[in-house]
Amino acid sequence: MKNSLLLTLFCAFGISSIAQIANGDFENWNKLILFEHPVTGTETMSSNYETFFANGELNVNEIEGPDGQALRIENIVANSEVMPGYFIFGNVPAPEGESLIFGDGFAAQDPGVNGISLDLHYDFPNGSEGFIIVQFKENGAPVGNGNFGQGTFMFPLSGSQDWTTETFSFNGPLNASPDQCVIGIASGDVIGSDAPFEEGAFVEVDNITLQNSIDEVPGGDFESWSFVPPIFYPTDCVVDIKPFERTFDRTDASFEGMYALVLKTIDREGSVDVGNAKMGQMDGENFIPTIELDENSSSVSFMYHYSAGNDQAEATFVFYNENNGEFMPVLQRTFQLEPNFEFNMIDYDFSEELSQLQTMPTHMSIEFNSSKETDNTPQVGSVLLIDDIQMGTALGLFQSFKNPSYLSVNAFPNPTIGRVSFDFGTNRSGYYRVFNQQGTQIGIHQFSSTKIITHSLLGQPAGKYFFKFYHNAGIQSVRVVKL
Repeated sequence: MKNSLLLTLFCAFGISSIAQIANGDFENWNKLILFEHPVTGTETMSSNYETFFANGELNVNEIEGPDGQALRIENIVANSEVMPGYFIFGNVPAPEGESLIFGDGFAAQDPGVNGISLDLHYDFPNGSEGFIIVQFKENGAPVGNGNFGQGTFMFPLSGSQDWTTETFSFNGPLNASPDQCVIGIASGDVIGSDAPFEEGAFVEVDNITLQNSIDEVPGGDFESWSFVPPIFYPTDCVVDIKPFERTFDRTDASFEGMYALVLKTIDREGSVDVGNAKMGQMDGENFIPTIELDENSSSVSFMYHYSAGNDQAEATFVFYNENNGEFMPVLQRTFQLEPNFEFNMIDYDFSEELSQLQTMPTHMSIEFNSSKETDNTPQVGSVLLIDDIQMGTALGLFQSFKNPSYLSVNAFPNPTIGRVSFDFGTNRSGYYRVFNQQGTQIGIHQFSSTKIITHSLLGQPAGKYFFKFYHNAGIQSVRVVKL
């Protein structure tokens, strides 16, 4: 964990305490325990879990049926509206007009399948409806006979029924050679858009089997359930928290410390979603910038690694003035982040731009996007890693120090007229940064298995320079004077 410099060290260099960037090193993460979900033996299953983030309830739950565990799907209220429940052995259809092609599914190959059997218990009050849908595909496209389009069979559910085994016939074999099958059950007519949906409508299901088929429905008996792996999300950072197909994650492929933040551009349910993170907090629906500025604040930096093809990521700095808890933006600055092969630094000296405003903003926020959403199309698969966000002062010393030590780094000659050497006392491997007295980073260099490092300040003006070493024994810093 990277900690702030001790107050005595600040005093030794004549620097006052400056603004902190809360969790700018992404070492602190919250843990969100999620819900139980059926285990089907495949990675492709989907349900309406969004209600969990609205009120802590789910449309899909485990119940005790007449033959062990069963699945209950129901319409519940979330965000002041009735949300229909559904469970799919596969993924929701892509938004491609009326094609209704479900994503993925489980392995199936029998062309002789001629129906589906389920144990059902349901209640659809006030004339509402649910349904069961079955779709067979080959190479992602529906194939074979169907009563609701090619390869697709739809069976409406209405009224009330206690637990009964029902068989829904396809009126003949499929007459095609599929490689996937999707089965969906819904407690509302989510395909026919029967909104508003009827609160309390439900369907309970167990023991799903395909008729006259060697293919099996994995997890169709609903006897196996497990908790969805918990979500770790960064503190003091606003991200889009969804349990499946997230646009963010935690990684140990960090620049410094244990963790970094990953933002990803993904294909979510047929549309491209860009990974987004904003340093700050939410107060209800209001975003609160938490990076406080004072007269010593002059620059901010972060490290990034971007894996992408024909794409660009973005970092946007927004400066605010606070008035009675209200935050008014006064300056916005966006940097385009190009793909690179290793971590690079963005170092933004904002002091001149702010001086032109003739005002000193009180707060700042930083927003990161894994793809640029204007002027080009976001590319699925673009991955942005962010780490080590730091605030700088006019003197160029940074707040985040994991193991601060000004001892045991021997710089000689110091003062120097050009070259300076640093003696660690034993072999070290890592990298170091060089800052001038204005607080601007003028160099970053790697070193490996060496006891002494020599750096040239030839060509640099006279003044004070600060060297910060990161190596396998910690972090050390030293000030060098060039004559």
